Amino acid sequence: MRNLLIIILFPFFCHSQDAKSAKSVLFIGNSFSFYWNMPTLFEKIAESEGIIFDVHSATESGASLKDHWYGEKKSQAVELIKNKSWDYVIMHDHSLATINKLEDFRTYGTNFCEIVKESGAEPILLMTWAYSSDINMINTISKQYKLLGKKLNVRVCPVGEIFNLSRTIKPEINLFSDDKHPSPDGSYLVALSLYKFIAGNSIKNVPGRIITTNQIGKKTYHSFVKNDKVEFFKNIINKKI
Repeated sequence: MRNLLIIILFPFFCHSQDAKSAKSVLFIGNSFSFYWNMPTLFEKIAESEGIIFDVHSATESGASLKDHWYGEKKSQAVELIKNKSWDYVIMHDHSLATINKLEDFRTYGTNFCEIVKESGAEPILLMTWAYSSDINMINTISKQYKLLGKKLNVRVCPVGEIFNLSRTIKPEINLFSDDKHPSPDGSYLVALSLYKFIAGNSIKNVPGRIITTNQIGKKTYHSFVKNDKVEFFKNIINKKI
């Protein structure tokens, strides 16, 4: 009977231990983040490598950091930062903020990084990418994210530069679903870049097919990227991170 009780309780004990060891991550952004459920893909990539992240999102369509700061578009970003304990808060502004609303980018990027630091978490700036129709946008985007990161002593994940490198070397790989939002391959590239940046681990063995199975045997396919693309993505990520 005692052995039976141990067997029954063992999965619950393991789950409790995983929950305690998990690093909590909050994404603040918009459709650049949530397309193809990228935050969950990031979580499952880490899980495939034995790393547990507890991932949550405040990602509202079309939202800027200013919108998030004032709770526009039903954002609860500020409340989530203040009322829950996080290890990392990954944030990005609207894709045109560094170009059309630079002062807002600086002001609300600073505001968020400051309250995240005050909460005890690490803020991370996710550099966005240039539109499919205007690759030169990356020059301004990259410059302004790096300047803000340097000013605030906050790390910047150079996803935009990684996108740019992919487009320059292999333009035949389609990273876009439209003029600006990522394709499934693009979202995989974002998630894999973030995993390497935050976990600091090798990405050599991360598969392109991220598949999970729930307790009743139902499978979820989070990504389905061909091996040649995966190896190329790993190569350019390793050059930038």
